[in-house]
Amino acid sequence: MARALLLRLQSIPRSLLLTALSFHCAFAGSGAFADSLYLMPQVGPAETPAQIDPQRPLKIGQEFYPSESINSREEGRCSVNVRVDTSGNIHDPSIVKSSGFARLDAACIAAVKSGHLIPATRNGVPVESTANLPIEWKLPRPATLADCMSMPAQDPSPRATESDSTAKSKSPTSGRVLLRLFVAETGAIDGVKVAQSSGYPRLDEAGVKAVTGQKLIPATSDGHPIATCVTMPIVFKLK
Repeated sequence: MARALLLRLQSIPRSLLLTALSFHCAFAGSGAFADSLYLMPQVGPAETPAQIDPQRPLKIGQEFYPSESINSREEGRCSVNVRVDTSGNIHDPSIVKSSGFARLDAACIAAVKSGHLIPATRNGVPVESTANLPIEWKLPRPATLADCMSMPAQDPSPRATESDSTAKSKSPTSGRVLLRLFVAETGAIDGVKVAQSSGYPRLDEAGVKAVTGQKLIPATSDGHPIATCVTMPIVFKLK
């Protein structure tokens, strides 16, 4: 019977036999077919795609953001197709998915042109390949009042080693309170919170009162005023 089975197997084309064995290995579970996995040839050579080279970064980031796009508040994501040679050099960049803005698309091409990637490999040998590189241009987001005020407070300053009840019973002498301020685009202080207590509630209250209603020079991003969250220390000293 074994000889007859062998003759039958020899009469089946090898490609069909391997396909059948593979099918049974996948669905039959354990048993005689389990060993047939070792009869399967390797599906293909070991390959790795081209990758970003951290030692030679592409021209991507805020410093390469087109100034005209910043002024026009343009944002977008593009995909650039490139050819990568065996040395990792990038050739023939082309837009395969537009950001929706010509200036940003041009910046995407400039970001990779004459750039470098870690080349793809096949069985450990560098090979030429193509790759699609997604690039996103996103303007910095201003802080929000809710985010600024929701940040947890720090532990009281080292000076406040005594209990709150003891601190309240004593007259404040000196101390440092750290405030968290939300400064709007106009420079107005729209939110104040004690980020680190001085240890004396009356000094903390005096610090909050000192900045409430005041106005600062707002932060800017590429010449545009933006809202931001800042910390400000206020030191009280008794002369």
